[in-house]
Amino acid sequence: MQEFEAYKRYEASIDALDLDLHSGGDGWVSIEDYPQVVDTWGKNKREWDKLERGGPFPYDDGMFSFFLS
Repeated sequence: MQEFEAYKRYEASIDALDLDLHSGGDGWVSIEDYPQVVDTWGKNKREWDKLERGGPFPYDDGMFSFFLS
């Protein structure tokens, strides 16, 4: 049950991050928003707590792609 709770927390954290970054799950960001998104991404990455959020920061080099099946 703890794994499921962590998964749900992680899923909610990723959804909130996508909203904060103004991006879709595929990571696309408009060119106009890009400078702000880079700053917001860095802030979120620095402050990400994987225990609190249910998993590691999702958008980093080498991370699992949510689009692979």
